[in-house]
Amino acid sequence: MNSYMQKLIVYKSDNRKMLIAGSAVAMVAVAWFGAWLGASRARYRVTGKIDPTTGYRIEYTVSSRYHKTTDKDAMAQARRELEAWAFDPPARSANKRTIGHMIRQATIRGVSPPGTMVDTDGYVELTGIVRIGTPIFTQHLLVSECPATWCGVDLQVGPSNENKLIQRFFCLFIRPKSHPIIYGFVGMTGADITVDEVQNEMIAIRDSIRIEKVSSSAVSHSESAPTSKAQ
Repeated sequence: MNSYMQKLIVYKSDNRKMLIAGSAVAMVAVAWFGAWLGASRARYRVTGKIDPTTGYRIEYTVSSRYHKTTDKDAMAQARRELEAWAFDPPARSANKRTIGHMIRQATIRGVSPPGTMVDTDGYVELTGIVRIGTPIFTQHLLVSECPATWCGVDLQVGPSNENKLIQRFFCLFIRPKSHPIIYGFVGMTGADITVDEVQNEMIAIRDSIRIEKVSSSAVSHSESAPTSKAQ
């Protein structure tokens, strides 16, 4: 075998090795990106308590990037909240949290939240918002076949008039027709997070919501069923 043929064989062999190595690297990159994309889109389900008066409960999903905790708002009892949850976003860096941003969900029984009213069509209206902020948009729509108000509001926040910042609030209020219960969601923007990120997550929550009326027998069973004790 002459030297030319030997060089050609070595050249083809090296090319084959480079092709195999390149393909392996590409497969690892695709797998990593797929895992990252899947994690970023992963959501978990939140199932609310059954309201003993109306028999309704709510279910929705939240991005797995948000950590769920009980909302410690001292005014919760005054607002007769059945339950209240706070969803905190992850820190963007090891030493920096997303200041001011969170998503809050509360189930309010009996009365409308302060600064709101229910109109004749069953939609919750933010009557007092103009005194503290600037309405950006308001929409009436049906969420899980219930009247819902979806709106955006800009509020000025800060320690002084000179240093006040604009913070965008996205609000969603849902009220099953002719029933004294309101499901409220508020998403607040903050430092180190964009308005689009908050809005997109609020829309994803909104589109996942399912509100169902549980039968009275199921309500009674869920409240009276005995709990098993560890032996």
